[in-house]
Amino acid sequence: MVPVTPDRQRSAGATVLRRAGEGLRDRSGRDPGGRERQLVLASEQLGWLASTIKNEKTTRAQRYIAAGAPLPLVEIEAGKYLLDAVQELGPVRSTGMGLSIPDWQEITAFASAHGLAFAPWEFRVIRKLCAAYLRELRSGEDPFCIPPIKRGKEQED
Repeated sequence: MVPVTPDRQRSAGATVLRRAGEGLRDRSGRDPGGRERQLVLASEQLGWLASTIKNEKTTRAQRYIAAGAPLPLVEIEAGKYLLDAVQELGPVRSTGMGLSIPDWQEITAFASAHGLAFAPWEFRVIRKLCAAYLRELRSGEDPFCIPPIKRGKEQED
């Protein structure tokens, strides 16, 4: 369950997240600091860590843990509550035709069941985070797949 923290307020029986999204967006609704991109990168990294290389039995995260190495995670400045919501919701679904992300109705039902009053842009970000997770869950099956957090660094060098 998404915990109620000081960044949330109670209003009319529902938890209302700060409209600024813990500094994720400014008053006009824009993301001036690229914090949404940071959340997408964090979700991609979690998907990559959850992936299993083809013909292997353990996930990448399990391999890090077995080696005694720390998991390579993204430092999040703002909006962690959205990533927490994605993890609580479950970023992927198994359908008869493969994996997919939760549909809009499922995300809305999740928010309603947990008493969360998300703004429209927060619903869009949650869905975007689910898509990023699934994309890297699939990409991570390739044994030569570079972790998402290292891709940008290599391009900068």
